[in-house]
Amino acid sequence: MISSYEGDLIRPLGLVTLYAAYAEGEIDELLSALPSETPFDASKREWPVGRKLRHALKLVRKLKSDQLAGLTSALKEAQTLFSKRNSFVHSQIFTGGRVVFNRPNVN
Repeated sequence: MISSYEGDLIRPLGLVTLYAAYAEGEIDELLSALPSETPFDASKREWPVGRKLRHALKLVRKLKSDQLAGLTSALKEAQTLFSKRNSFVHSQIFTGGRVVFNRPNVN
């Protein structure tokens, strides 16, 4: 199965994008469940995923619970993964797997 993707970044990138959408839906659910001074309403659902993750981390840290250390770690890892996803989604992909990032300071 892996050999079917050899040299092809388009299909795997499509899968990453698809699953990232599902992950963002889960982030929305988390933000709806976390206690906050203001509700996670429709306008906040329009935020970019990076802003949602920063907001979720802020809310989790406010709870000051050692039991949520795993959630804090998962949210930080999600920030890294979404950043990598964004780098590829906003890049030019050429034959042979060469990637040229469109944004400055991205490698």
